[in-house]
Amino acid sequence: MQPTGDDVAGLIARSSPAVRRRDAETLTALLQDITGREPQTWGSIIRFGSCHYRYPTGTEGDSGILSFAPRKAATTIYLLDGVDAWVESAATRACT
Repeated sequence: MQPTGDDVAGLIARSSPAVRRRDAETLTALLQDITGREPQTWGSIIRFGSCHYRYPTGTEGDSGILSFAPRKAATTIYLLDGVDAWVESAATRACT
C-alpha cells in the first residue's frame, strides 16, 4: 500500500458514526504526540511514521510504526510489532 495523500481531517470527517469521528480525532492527537510524526493517509488507514520490514520468507514491504483505521463497526489499531511485545511493559507502565 502507498500513501494516498488524502487529507487526514477529511478522512476523519467522513467517518461514521459520530463516536468514531471523536475517537479518530483523539487517536490522531495521541499517536502524533507519541510518535512525534505527522499523520498520513494510506487508503482508509491513518499512519504515523514508516518502517520497512522483511519476513524470513523474503516477503517485504512498508508499514506504519503506529496506524489506525476509523471504520464504521470499530476502530482498528495496527502496531508494527504486534501486541505481544508490549504486554509486559504496558502492565509495568500502568503500575508506575
